[in-house]
Amino acid sequence: MLEKLPIAVLKRPWLVVLAVIAIIAVGIRQYKEMPVDAFPDVSPIMVSIFCESHGMAPEEIERLITWPIESTMNGLPGVTMVKSTSAFGLAVIYVYFEDSVDIFFARQLVSERLSAAVADLPELEGKPTLGPITTGLGQVFMYYLKADPKVVNTEGKDLNTWLRELNDWVIKYQLQTVKGVTDVLSMGGHVLQY
Repeated sequence: MLEKLPIAVLKRPWLVVLAVIAIIAVGIRQYKEMPVDAFPDVSPIMVSIFCESHGMAPEEIERLITWPIESTMNGLPGVTMVKSTSAFGLAVIYVYFEDSVDIFFARQLVSERLSAAVADLPELEGKPTLGPITTGLGQVFMYYLKADPKVVNTEGKDLNTWLRELNDWVIKYQLQTVKGVTDVLSMGGHVLQY
């Protein structure tokens, strides 16, 4: 068979030219249809949980909030890892899933377990909430507001309260209209309670 191939190619050179043209055409077509991303997202499926509790030290946050939520999330199907960060007044828990798990299914699982874990938590100002649908590479922009009290009229309010209201009622809604922005999370400042 292999001895006859060179003889067949020499007898029909037009067939070789057609085969080469077909291979080039298929290659060009595949090249044009190939999805190209400058920074491919290789991060795993992740669901983040945020919980604010003003006035608590990181040790208290870890013991009273982070650990109960983290231990509740460990038994979920498809979970590969649970990580957390505890800071002054803020607990952030990251639940990582296998690549085959759908992000919406993962969020549903975490949401159901989170509502069960809330019963074990101390009384908090705000309930723990899920972060936006994003990956580890999705958190692109963090900002904080600062104002000079000599220039800004806070209408008799504390400056931190005024800045938080400005963020929650003006800046946050304007940022959410930008294409590609999934959610804007507000942290810090003084939130008025009614």
